[in-house]
Amino acid sequence: MNMMRTLFELDPRSLGFYRIALGGTLVAMAVQKAWFARAFFTADGVVPETAASRLSSFAGWGLFAVDGSHAWALVVIGMLAMAGLAVAFGRSIKLALVVAWVVLRSLSIRNPYIEQIADQLICLWVLWSLFMPLDRAFVWGRPPTDPQPIRAAIGVVWPLQLFPIYLIAGSFKLSSSSWIQGTTMVEAMHIAPVATSIGRALQPATGLLTALTLLTLPLELFLWSLAWSPWRTGPVRTTIAFIFMGFHILGIGLLMHLGLVPIVLAIAWLPLLPPWFWDVALPRLRGQHRRPVARAAIGTSRWKNILLVCIFAFTWASDPGHFLRANDHTFLPQMWNRAVHALHMKQSKYDLWTRPAGSRNYIVAATLADGTQWDLFADQPLDWTNPRRRPYDNQWYKLLQQVPRRPWLQRTLATWFVKEWNAQNEPEKQVVAVDLAILQAKRKPPAWWRSRTDPLVAPKQRVKRWRMTVDAVQDDTRVILSLPVLVKGDPRMPETDGK
Repeated sequence: MNMMRTLFELDPRSLGFYRIALGGTLVAMAVQKAWFARAFFTADGVVPETAASRLSSFAGWGLFAVDGSHAWALVVIGMLAMAGLAVAFGRSIKLALVVAWVVLRSLSIRNPYIEQIADQLICLWVLWSLFMPLDRAFVWGRPPTDPQPIRAAIGVVWPLQLFPIYLIAGSFKLSSSSWIQGTTMVEAMHIAPVATSIGRALQPATGLLTALTLLTLPLELFLWSLAWSPWRTGPVRTTIAFIFMGFHILGIGLLMHLGLVPIVLAIAWLPLLPPWFWDVALPRLRGQHRRPVARAAIGTSRWKNILLVCIFAFTWASDPGHFLRANDHTFLPQMWNRAVHALHMKQSKYDLWTRPAGSRNYIVAATLADGTQWDLFADQPLDWTNPRRRPYDNQWYKLLQQVPRRPWLQRTLATWFVKEWNAQNEPEKQVVAVDLAILQAKRKPPAWWRSRTDPLVAPKQRVKRWRMTVDAVQDDTRVILSLPVLVKGDPRMPETDGK
């Protein structure tokens, strides 16, 4: 029994280290959101409030219901940055976490079309962090205290939140032929918007990429369980934690453009670093040799533990259909289920890259008043054979994936780029017509790369294109485009254009 209790104890130094990383991640997320705040979170942006309400019944909630201006969006995002700094320095931690959660939830409500797994997980991390004693180590301006282990329900809830993410993701991958045959990473490195420069450099190394693909399966399916090893718990758990952190940051993070996803998942392992890491491993790295120090564990209040367990159970019971591969299934009454979703406490469908979609590029081809043509997305003269390699960031990548199935987005997206261009150019350079095009590579069958003589050759792409004309430009510089019309033909073959 004593050994089981030790397995679920948390070291306050690990929690302090995690607190600093969490605060830094919140600041990084604020910078990411602020960079394109005008496009994503304002009334004149790419996603109008009416469009957000189509996906979420809580569109009228949140901080963005106050105002739709760019200045207010920056104020809201600035609150997230300030909260992150407060968390990192250990000042007013609980209040800062609540502010961070409110802002994150408001961002999601205002524009659910750019939401990624990092946005969903960071909300859960913030929620569970409210139940962690994060102020007992590495607090700015406060001397260190005796690092007594923490024995509380969060020691059980935290791994029960983290580990199933890998188990579920690995289970979904077992139904994917590309993962079973080891071709997923090979194909991913040929997806222009996804692969980093390092990933593209590894395209010829199909053997290495195949090995990385196959090694991901045991890592996600069961390697995490060794963190619960009762044998040599300290060294084993430390090793497993650093394996997963390295997997996310040095592995996936270096090979693919996934935004903050690798960092959000990596920092989740920090609370699990055991006392052995601080008392034995770190001193050895400094040339010191110490024996593990036995310290009596301290607990937390019972009502907090009970509340935590109830909230955790609700988060998993709200939508188990995600994991049972069944739709519209819940263990909760509908009212409770809606509450969990409204509070952004729901668990996501952790399939995590089960099936790569193939390389997809975008072109916003504008015809100007003087007859010239310009690619507004790449900001260069129109060249159908040389599109922009990848979107501006992962938020744009996620948003652009919605274009084929959301006609309203085709129009608002083109309107945004036309408006941005017109605001910076003279009347003779104003846009009179615009084509929004998607160049989509066909999905490859498993092991397609084995017969590929030159792995650097770009795959053939099919084109889907919508044409709009500028009907009016109002006094407030708002651009009104016609409804999108699907255009047939490949623009790389002018003789078939429009036929």
